[in-house]
Amino acid sequence: MKPRHTVYRRPAVTGVDALGNTTVSHGPVIELAAYGVAPHLERTGEGSMVETDRADIDIFMPKTEVATGDLFTVDGRDYRVVKVDDWTMGLTGWQPGIVVALKGVT
Repeated sequence: MKPRHTVYRRPAVTGVDALGNTTVSHGPVIELAAYGVAPHLERTGEGSMVETDRADIDIFMPKTEVATGDLFTVDGRDYRVVKVDDWTMGLTGWQPGIVVALKGVT
């Protein structure tokens, strides 16, 4: 399957301020290819997201480095990564990629 969508990722970068507090900023924009974008489907009793971290959309894409806290821009709107599902470790060797669950930010 060929990627058909372009999305933009800004990786979360953690640091420490002068008082020893953890800070989070975001790195430069990285252009990525995705197979598709769809509304998020919430299944009762599955996943490990915190109750307050409901996702709005999912991105289906080839395996790449993505972490919770990263920011994505999809169709001009910004989203925060709340969960990443890795579908590249099956028994048959088939490696379709990852599913990134995103929540809109304001």
